Amino acid sequence: MLHQRSFLVLMSFALALAAAGPRAAELAAAAPAPLLLILDASGSMWGQIEGENKIVIARRVLAGLVDGLDDGAEVGVIAYGHRREGDCDDIETVVTMGPLDKAAVKSTVSGLEPKGKTPITRSVETAFDSLAARPGGATVILVCDGLETCGGDPCAAVRAAKERGIDFRLHVIGFDVAGEDVSQLECAAQAGDGLFLSAENAAELAGALDRAVALAPAVPAGRLSVRAVADGELQDAASTVRLTSGTYEVAVHSVEISGRPSASLGEVTIQPGGSAAVDHDWQSGTLEIGAARGGELVDATLGIVSIATGEAAAQGRTYTSASSNPKTFILLPGDYRVTVQEIRGERRTIEVKVVSGQSVQHMVDPSGGG
Repeated sequence: MLHQRSFLVLMSFALALAAAGPRAAELAAAAPAPLLLILDASGSMWGQIEGENKIVIARRVLAGLVDGLDDGAEVGVIAYGHRREGDCDDIETVVTMGPLDKAAVKSTVSGLEPKGKTPITRSVETAFDSLAARPGGATVILVCDGLETCGGDPCAAVRAAKERGIDFRLHVIGFDVAGEDVSQLECAAQAGDGLFLSAENAAELAGALDRAVALAPAVPAGRLSVRAVADGELQDAASTVRLTSGTYEVAVHSVEISGRPSASLGEVTIQPGGSAAVDHDWQSGTLEIGAARGGELVDATLGIVSIATGEAAAQGRTYTSASSNPKTFILLPGDYRVTVQEIRGERRTIEVKVVSGQSVQHMVDPSGGG
């Protein structure tokens, strides 16, 4: 039986409606919680979105956020990866939590130069340690453009801080993380009684930050449970997300099926203090593609395209090792066109059918023989 796991992406379907009326008045009247920002300044933040470096976007958006905060707010900033390459201890409290000095915070953030790794776990632990001796709660917002690269487990760190009795809510904003398995970041946000929000450009980053700050004083009012099933068998991917009341559209993305297919589960309404549950059953099959010439394994690239949609479903490489040749793919049921291109050699294309719950193997000679 095939084994796979899935994770959730929750997109607010009626965010304006959920924030309107009495709810908006409640948030406006609530006293702002102290705010501790954790900013990713690792080397990958030099990557670009629409021709602009991500760190430049983050500096500008954070400056706008700071300008919009109340003068009496308490704010702190932690940055990581901004001083040294390859150093998992490169974590610094660049703005100590205290009364907001807008000019100082903006100047400090604008001076961050991405250089190093992504020690998310140690960064959130640094944040929690700084909050341990503080009376009252605080909101922690982590903005990161990638996953942990220093071997830590941020979700476990958040759970441990909660067990220590530290009073905080953690929101995680994944900046330009489309295509990544963000289940670790989602887990950290859930364990921190907060939200995981994705942002793929400057406008979405600003919106995610505004939402996280606005929700900071309020405790989520309901729960959404999603259960992932693979070919009829319950998997270890069941997840419960805490949400404010409102209407949401739920999509589930497969982590292990090639092509990372998505399935929309429709709209779900969360009532104040209520809960809802949805299930999804992924159907899939296994395709093993190998490359050999005259009985000898050969190194070849593999490209798999759905015949029905014309979209790329998977790619890989066989090499000449029995551990990778044939190469195994988990795919949705359907017809596929597989191109086997021998490295510095010939190419051959075949068509295959993937059937739910079954495994099929093809050993291909790129020269057309066999």
